[in-house]
Amino acid sequence: MTEQASDVVFEGMVEGYGRQEAAECLVLHGWVSRQATWPDELTVTADFQRGTISARAYVAFHDRPDLGAQGVGFVAVVPAHQGRLGNLLDFRFGPHQITVAPTAAGNSNDLSERSALAHAGALLASCLPHPDLARMGTLLARHFMGEGYIDAYGYHPASAGWFVTGWVSNDWISAIQDAVEAVAHFDNGRRTGAVVLNFFHRPDLAGTGAGILLHLSAQEDTPGQLRKLVLASGASAVSLRLAGSVLRVPSEALSGAFVNLINSSEPSPAREKLYHLITHAMFDGRDTLAGLPDQVLMEIDEAIHCGSDGVVLIGWMLAKHGTVEAIRLRSGSRMFDIDLGTAVLWTERPDVADTVGREAGYDDRNCGFVMRVPTARAVTGSLYLEIETRAGDIGFKPLPRPRLNGIAAIKRLLASVEAQYNDVDAIYDHVMGPAIAALNAQRLQVPARVQAQQFGTPVTAPRHSVIVPLYGRIDFMEVQLALFATQGIGHDVEIIYVLDDPPRMRETQGLAASLYERFRVPFRLLCLERNLGFAPANNAGVRAAAGDMICFVNSDVFPITPDWLDRLAAHLDADPSLGVVGPVLLFEDGSVQHQGIAFKGLPQFGNWSFPLHKRKGFRAPAEGGLMREDAITGACMMMRRRDVLAYGGFDEAFIIGDFEDTDLCFRLRRHGLGAAVDLDVSMHHLERKSQAGSASLWRSNLTLYNAWVHQRRWAATIRQLETGP
Repeated sequence: MTEQASDVVFEGMVEGYGRQEAAECLVLHGWVSRQATWPDELTVTADFQRGTISARAYVAFHDRPDLGAQGVGFVAVVPAHQGRLGNLLDFRFGPHQITVAPTAAGNSNDLSERSALAHAGALLASCLPHPDLARMGTLLARHFMGEGYIDAYGYHPASAGWFVTGWVSNDWISAIQDAVEAVAHFDNGRRTGAVVLNFFHRPDLAGTGAGILLHLSAQEDTPGQLRKLVLASGASAVSLRLAGSVLRVPSEALSGAFVNLINSSEPSPAREKLYHLITHAMFDGRDTLAGLPDQVLMEIDEAIHCGSDGVVLIGWMLAKHGTVEAIRLRSGSRMFDIDLGTAVLWTERPDVADTVGREAGYDDRNCGFVMRVPTARAVTGSLYLEIETRAGDIGFKPLPRPRLNGIAAIKRLLASVEAQYNDVDAIYDHVMGPAIAALNAQRLQVPARVQAQQFGTPVTAPRHSVIVPLYGRIDFMEVQLALFATQGIGHDVEIIYVLDDPPRMRETQGLAASLYERFRVPFRLLCLERNLGFAPANNAGVRAAAGDMICFVNSDVFPITPDWLDRLAAHLDADPSLGVVGPVLLFEDGSVQHQGIAFKGLPQFGNWSFPLHKRKGFRAPAEGGLMREDAITGACMMMRRRDVLAYGGFDEAFIIGDFEDTDLCFRLRRHGLGAAVDLDVSMHHLERKSQAGSASLWRSNLTLYNAWVHQRRWAATIRQLETGP
């Protein structure tokens, strides 16, 4: 199940908008509800009369005295290479749709002369400090100057990019302040990428300009004919048009056409780079790293397709510091740069360091890596790496065919790294978190088939639905059903067991038939075709349930109070502000296992907040009554069925079983529904005995992944609970 739209009012308004032609972007300003935190990357979606723009935006905020504590002003700069879109109809700020003011001063065709641009620039000066401010200011100030023409161009498969030659006028050349950006406009779209640019003397220009040689890293992908090329540096841009006799050079003729031009261009690092690119060898399927003048030793143990998050590579590399300049993932003519800073995790590989490393003279135990290539989506065919040394030499490394998916891929990735202390934020924010989230979403895309069996006469019009997921310890069914029979569970209760352990289906079906014959308590058994985890298993039970009250119960939870269901339900009937209620859970010796949840930041895990059971190990409470709590455990919790359906049940973004319960409690809290523990109702809980198996690195890292999801979603809520209103 997925979370439904929030009832909490998020408001906002676009008060001005328009297009900054020279920077090829939209500029919008207005206000939105104040948030405790904003994501580092914010995607906005703008629906116009003739198209939609959805992109990662540069966003900065400023105080708005007229809004007080309720809202903040914003300025957003959104890459938008389409023009003539018409009027803005709808705007979504992240997941939130906000109003477009009828009087919004803007025109999506050209903002360069309009007041909205000047107003946005003035607002930017008052924005709160933000890493994107300088970039936003540059884009708002960008303007066209000078002129230029394109004489010839062509695609070079070996370097996965476009070579272009032509000329530009001196006024733009003299305005170059930093790196040059390029946008190539073709019949069927535009291409952007890394740029290498060098100049050469053109006598025909009589000192008014210079010839250019340019390489733009971008895939071919049948874009049609080149129509224009926009170059920009800082606030200055120039648009190069096609010369009357522009020539598209076939790929096989590019080297001959461009090598002499490159050699005659100005001596510079850019010339050397262009030469290496034009003479770039084609991959022929062989591993050529051993032939590099500078030694680079590398092996790839695993390549994993991560769906919408591209590809992750697990392996190791040994090379002298500074030898490797760049690593690119390639598939045919497609090329994907790997960010060697934030997208690579270096891990200890003593197995490599003590063997290959020692023999080759390297003393580097952190030679293992996990590389994330999020842009490599929907790649097909053979994959290989292109390793470029600082000297400009290129070597190729074929990759193994991806073989893992689903839980197997998630386990392999989680087992590849150890994360503690200050490293956990970077590890999960930049590599592990996005990759695992995409793998999990991918495995849940195809619904699992469910095989249902009814034991005994089905309960008609039940008031209560008790949902019990089974994994590993299926023998706990016997204890639960024996207690249900002994305590006389009501005739208005349907019991639904959900087996999330497919290899044990036949064994469980046989046990279920035997237990019904012994205890004569009717129940239904749902068998999932593949292991999905705690949240999907419970949600499958919800889809099959018919009761007005739904009680989620772990298989290792056993009732002590005979009328526990009616007691818990009575609180939900009596108090509309209560969303979820549970019992006191006790260990076998009668001490408290759970009496509500508090949160504690753990320094060994980046001070992320982890749930702790209140009064764990203490004597059972002597007092009774209903105790309000911030959150309660999912080992036993009761909710109204309508609330389960309205607010999405357990969020399946959490994998296997951790943090789903507190996440659900916080979502209910966001909708004005509280959590509580009934101190007069008690049950035994063997705590995690229902999860068979020993601890392992992948399992502890999975807990960290779930903690990462929870932390990024609820950190502000937890801080508020700790500090009070």
